[in-house]
Amino acid sequence: MNVDGWRMNQFRVWGLRLPLGNSGEDEIRRALARGLSARIEAIGPITIIRRSLDARDKERGLFWVFTLDVSLGSRPSRFPKGWRVGPVPPAPIASPRTDSRLRGKKVAVVGSGPAGLFSALRLASSGAKVVLLEQGAPLKERVLAVSALWREGTFCEEANVQFGEGGAGTFSDGKLITRLKDPRVRLVLEEFVRAGAPARILEEAHPHVGTDGIRACVGAIRERLLALGVQFRCQAMVEEVLPDARAGWCLLVGNERLCCDAAFLAVGHSSRALFKKLLARGVPFDPKGFAVGGRVEHPQAWVDRNQYGRFAGHPGLPAA
Repeated sequence: MNVDGWRMNQFRVWGLRLPLGNSGEDEIRRALARGLSARIEAIGPITIIRRSLDARDKERGLFWVFTLDVSLGSRPSRFPKGWRVGPVPPAPIASPRTDSRLRGKKVAVVGSGPAGLFSALRLASSGAKVVLLEQGAPLKERVLAVSALWREGTFCEEANVQFGEGGAGTFSDGKLITRLKDPRVRLVLEEFVRAGAPARILEEAHPHVGTDGIRACVGAIRERLLALGVQFRCQAMVEEVLPDARAGWCLLVGNERLCCDAAFLAVGHSSRALFKKLLARGVPFDPKGFAVGGRVEHPQAWVDRNQYGRFAGHPGLPAA
């Protein structure tokens, strides 16, 4: 690769540590130059792949730990202790945006959580005629109904935390964390950035956008789906999925029979009635483990002090 006339050697660096307050691009370049025994001018483009905060030894100090893709004008002569260096992994291959096999096909996507929204986006981008069915309420109605639940104890069966536009995660503080190491996770994060999330989530070890941020992203993704021709139908509960000799599949939505070439079920864990009917029809199911958590709230200042010690309140630190 030629950058500014140089023949660049590209590699990935894991484990570069910089103290709190000294972790800008200039400091990163100086640390790379020292560690690699190279001139700063020889260091080409740098891409931050991951950035995490090491707060384990609060007395010694807090450190940012980086994973970087680095371009260098010459082959490094040495690597510091604690760094791991290797080739840049190949970029993840996204599914094609268009697929002639899907063009013109009618596809029903059931559920508008993350799986439903992203599958609808991919299918519509490939030319399929997509109808997205959601048994719960649109996002704005959900937010009002859940506020009434928490404030007054009034429960609405059609609009609650468990289901509705955006899925249950719409009320989970916008956490975008997964234990998967699959490089395609970045493609998902890039879609969130395209929907308005801050670009910093591409490099954070524990990315999150906050409750308001994730709701804005859900709204932006819905607008993209509508622009692609997706029919978005809320409060449309799928009661049964039946094979159809002519169309492929037939979905029972109240008194309506909706026929389609393919159906993608992204219904989450709250569609127990549908699960029972599918199980009775012989559809194979595998049990999946799940965790139940409790929400405990503390004052932010208290959390910061316990996480960061004497560094709490530093302008370079995010909320703990």
